Amino acid sequence: NGIPSIPQNITVLAFPVPTVESTGSPSAAPVVTQSYLLCGMGAWQSIVTVHCPGAAVVTAVEFADFGLPIGSCGNFSTESSCTASNSNYVVSTACVGKNACSILASTDVFGEPCPFVYNKRLYFQLVCTDMPSSKPTTSPTQTPSTASPTYSVTGTPSAPTFSATIHPTFGYVECGMEWEGSSATVSCPTNYSIAQVNFVSFGTPSGTCGSYQLGQCNSVHSHSVVSGLCLGQQSCSVLASNENFLGDPCGGTGKWLYLQVTCFPTAPSLGLPSV
Repeated sequence: NGIPSIPQNITVLAFPVPTVESTGSPSAAPVVTQSYLLCGMGAWQSIVTVHCPGAAVVTAVEFADFGLPIGSCGNFSTESSCTASNSNYVVSTACVGKNACSILASTDVFGEPCPFVYNKRLYFQLVCTDMPSSKPTTSPTQTPSTASPTYSVTGTPSAPTFSATIHPTFGYVECGMEWEGSSATVSCPTNYSIAQVNFVSFGTPSGTCGSYQLGQCNSVHSHSVVSGLCLGQQSCSVLASNENFLGDPCGGTGKWLYLQVTCFPTAPSLGLPSV
């Protein structure tokens, strides 16, 4: 149940698929276009940036899922227990018609498809099409070139650690942990506010910031209590007590409060980042 390490590289793959479009006139030469399959994969809270080769633009979204997608480029599939229903719409809005686009793999952008699941990710597959400005002079029966273009696309999101920058423009992770009877405090940088409660447990959690895990004892009210106190605030303090969490989740056991939040800029609105 902890947050897994975010990969240090996001690799974006593409390969060409030549196509020929009819002009609608039997006597006119067809327009030869070059299409590319372009895939992006990013861990939760990372920013996935993709670029179509050359002057090509994104013309279609063949697959998009924020949740627990599986597979590899060209063979992605969704996991029905955790999938954001607006994934295709969000990716289409951000990318179609553009040569490049960036998408934040976040519940702020896609909503929450499965609460308390911390290994969510974003996979998507696009079609880039290089539309020529003029018709080719080749005959209608000539075979278009299938030579692969040369390009390289990678990204390097930072792994979340205590008070570490995930991306200087978008989000910061903050963590707090205190023994029962004390208050855990988390504070965002100036002009940032708490936008997500990534993990919280009043009970016997374990781990370190970025990889917290639930223990055998956990208050079922943990997330709702901390969300109510902290969301939208620049800083908040939460008292680790049975009264504050609406009861004792495990009588006779000493308890801790662990929490991890993400801070985002208070203005302007994040929306969908673009390149």
